[in-house]
Amino acid sequence: MRIEVAVGASAAMLVLLGCSSPASDTSPTSTTTLSAVALSGLDAKAQGYKDALLAAGVPASQPDSTTLAMVQGICRQISDGTPETEIVANLRPLADYAAMMSAGKLTGAQVAQLYLDTARSRYC
Repeated sequence: MRIEVAVGASAAMLVLLGCSSPASDTSPTSTTTLSAVALSGLDAKAQGYKDALLAAGVPASQPDSTTLAMVQGICRQISDGTPETEIVANLRPLADYAAMMSAGKLTGAQVAQLYLDTARSRYC
């Protein structure tokens, strides 16, 4: 369980850092957001995102704080005009882990695309 949390948190930071804005602009905000999320859990919008992923067959393989950090990072990258292929590439560490947890039902590429498509339709 501790390994899962560590992998999820590390991968979420990769997603957040994959954003195209300068690190000096995102580092304090990302740290504050992650700390607040760790204490408060998911709001209704983020819970809807998580529920939609579960309904699509993506296993709950990460803590809620990682899910929220990930979807916020996806939306930030979309609003910054980051190409979809780059966003999907940034999501692959988390997506590959979730695919592994799905016992072969989904590939990492499928999960990464679900993360992105669901963020667009349910969160951003």
